[in-house]
Amino acid sequence: MARMVWKIPALKFKDTWEVKIIPPFVGAMARFIVNEGSASVSIFLDVNSSLGSYGGEPYWEIYPYDDDIGRWAMLDTIGLLSGIEDSINEQNGIKVVEIKNRARRTLLSNHTIFDEGSE
Repeated sequence: MARMVWKIPALKFKDTWEVKIIPPFVGAMARFIVNEGSASVSIFLDVNSSLGSYGGEPYWEIYPYDDDIGRWAMLDTIGLLSGIEDSINEQNGIKVVEIKNRARRTLLSNHTIFDEGSE
């Protein structure tokens, strides 16, 4: 277990996010909550599939995500952070749509805002 701690990747949160670390429970290795405005996203890290399954590898789980949960491999920090951002946007009434080349566009009312950040 001690070796696993050193394998957990660092996360670079957006400046506008408030991150609250909470004690892990029910088998999670780590837990935290991200708040922005009225949105709140719960995140945990499961390293031994004690809370669910992600192909037998350690994974992050967030809730809510697309009216359900979202899961990403532990090393997929880009996916995790994008999922958190999408959940926050959805809770704040901003719809995010995936488009070609993994670029994203955000539809807000009658305006289209393009996020050209391809991976």
